[in-house]
Amino acid sequence: MKSDFEQFADLPDEAYAERLRQDDLSLSIAAHEGDQLASLVLLERYFAPVLNLVLAATGLMSVAEETAQAVLAGRLRHLSDHPPSSDDERWIVLLSRHAWRLLLELGMAAHKPARRIRISPSHWEADRLQLGDDVRPSPRRVAQRLRHHLWLSFSRLSLQQRFVLALTERHQVSLEELALVLDVDVGEARRRRDRAKLSLLRRLPGRLKGRWSGRT
Repeated sequence: MKSDFEQFADLPDEAYAERLRQDDLSLSIAAHEGDQLASLVLLERYFAPVLNLVLAATGLMSVAEETAQAVLAGRLRHLSDHPPSSDDERWIVLLSRHAWRLLLELGMAAHKPARRIRISPSHWEADRLQLGDDVRPSPRRVAQRLRHHLWLSFSRLSLQQRFVLALTERHQVSLEELALVLDVDVGEARRRRDRAKLSLLRRLPGRLKGRWSGRT
């Protein structure tokens, strides 16, 4: 009997390419019906985003890896027993909600400074730096300095603030989705997001504060 890996290896490239083109709902339906290739594509699609989210929040690679594995395994187990629906939340929202719960269950203090991060940032690119409503790219040198100071400031925030900013900046979640992830109402989700942004701005050098504005 062939292993799962050998079965996947026998599939034509076109089958894999077709799965890659499918959206999350189509893949979820296929995974629910026992399509292992669909499950594999979902794993590949979301392992890195969840790992990077937890790593940004905790600064601990071991925790990030274990959390990403647990969250994705749990989601696929849920899919095997529950048919997906177009009314389901986005995968990144569902996975982030589970990841946040696991971090709290590990006893991590949401409101205390987390471990410093020494990994280069990927969330704030030069062409996303803003002057008020002006979306012009900043000059390269200024952009590099700002990105450096943003990351230093980000690494000094609390676990929850880092989680919220990494999630909202990278994945563009709505306030309603953020509320679901944190298990709070929309008003509280807005307050936590705004406090995280304000805490980040307060840690930036004065001459750079005006060059970064969070989204409303």
